[in-house]
Amino acid sequence: MTLPAPLDNITPKSANTLVEQSVVHIDNELAALAESMRALRSRRNSLARISCLPPEILATVFKHIVGGEGLNNYTGNYHCPPCLKVTHVCGHWRRVALECPSLWAYIDWISPCWIVVMLERSKKAVLVVSCNASTLPRDSLERVLSQLPRIKVLRLHTYLSDIDRVLDHLSSQPAPLLQNFKFSVIGGDSHLASSPMSDTIFQGQAPQLRGVELTTRSVSWTSCIFSGLRTLYVRRIGSASSSTLPELLSALTRMPDLERLTLERLSISGGNNVVDRVPLARLKSIVLSVAIHTSVALFAHLALPDDAKIVLNLTEIEGHQNFSDLFSAMDAGSGKFGPVFRSLRVCLLSLSSVIQFSTSMEAKSPTSWNASDDDIRLSIQFAWNASTTIHSPIIFDICRMVTQGKIRSLSVSSSMIIQEPFWRAGSTSLPELEEIQISSSSIGDLLLTLQSQRDMGYRSLHALDLNDIDFQEHELPELHSTIIIRKKLGASLHRLRLASCRGLMADDVELFEEDVEYVDWDSYEEALESESEESYGGCHCPECRNPSSDASADYFF
Repeated sequence: MTLPAPLDNITPKSANTLVEQSVVHIDNELAALAESMRALRSRRNSLARISCLPPEILATVFKHIVGGEGLNNYTGNYHCPPCLKVTHVCGHWRRVALECPSLWAYIDWISPCWIVVMLERSKKAVLVVSCNASTLPRDSLERVLSQLPRIKVLRLHTYLSDIDRVLDHLSSQPAPLLQNFKFSVIGGDSHLASSPMSDTIFQGQAPQLRGVELTTRSVSWTSCIFSGLRTLYVRRIGSASSSTLPELLSALTRMPDLERLTLERLSISGGNNVVDRVPLARLKSIVLSVAIHTSVALFAHLALPDDAKIVLNLTEIEGHQNFSDLFSAMDAGSGKFGPVFRSLRVCLLSLSSVIQFSTSMEAKSPTSWNASDDDIRLSIQFAWNASTTIHSPIIFDICRMVTQGKIRSLSVSSSMIIQEPFWRAGSTSLPELEEIQISSSSIGDLLLTLQSQRDMGYRSLHALDLNDIDFQEHELPELHSTIIIRKKLGASLHRLRLASCRGLMADDVELFEEDVEYVDWDSYEEALESESEESYGGCHCPECRNPSSDASADYFF
């Protein structure tokens, strides 16, 4: 585009009036071009296939994107609302977004400056709110909590020093639409006194509340929030006074449809007027991280479905009697768990152990163990004080108490040397065991148990899975000898799996293949050797890498 002839010859040295007229004319032309480009882009966007989607479908897609991007967890950082992205694509998308109130209902760790906008654009839509009540400006917090009657999900984090102020806000109005409530106390002085979750919260009116998650110092079990729940998680922090058993049980009687119960670090004292047993007929899982005596007291007054998953993290273990009391309280003697368990998974540490009973025969690496796995019906982690002596064979005492069924698979992990009494106890308790998986431990004492001709252990064993084993010089010949002895005595190994094992080479594996039907080796040691040679340009033994070193010095690949 060219300038009109009268303006074409204007230069910076021309008269000011002419220069100004020329600039104004050019600016007008640029504005017109910009508007033409905007109109063309808008027209081009309207020809895209996605423009065929009805506004209600577009809005559904937008809500799915925004809901998926919600952080839902404490991060400490605020951000811009994700729904803003769709308003900057084109005019059509912006109109659809602005006409969809529920798209603006996710006040999920958003910057305080956007809260007013979100509340206005969400109109009367139900809200999902996540924020730190202590770091959010007070006026912003008041604006958000003034909307309690239309909040569906509320996740609040607060410092201990601000609990009373936040609870006052939560007690100012009813919450008729609230379905999930999370309240977490973070940081602060552990010596500060704080009020419990009072009976006046939500003015006693939260009829649709189904999920509660509390991390706080003290709890009032008479609060309205402990009624009609399907999910309850309570974790105590600090050294607040204990709850009484009647208080807790009374609250549970108001939750007949409870499906998931988690109690962590609770101290529960006895009391009068304890009910016989609280029926929780729909419970799918219970997780307790408490002292053993607390767990016993609680199970003695709960009636659970036979298929409920149980996860226990127990402290203050003193010995065999603790578990006898526990399973007696759980009423497990009548075959509560029965023959459903097929595998036993064990992790042995210096002052704690983990034992898991699974309905699956699948061998899993201990690093992948997860008590929430569908096949793990009972998981127990227990710890004891250094002044207490707990012998590892207690694992099999627990096994006998839990199930009379036929455990077919045993998985053991430990950084310690597992001694022969453990393996002997296992052989006695698990006579029909078919598979053993051992990880990160010495296998010397296991081999002694497997190769004894006078009293050979695990006669039904046909599969051995060795993972992350650092073979000592004598252990490979002993393993081969064990395989031969068992073959001669009619107790052959049919499958040998060797994964991530050190000190093992191809020649050793070839010997095993002569006497074992199926050997699975991942060539781990050879892979390491190949990598080292590439890294160092040749042999990696001490003599080649450092000729002055002692060839007998310890080294590993």
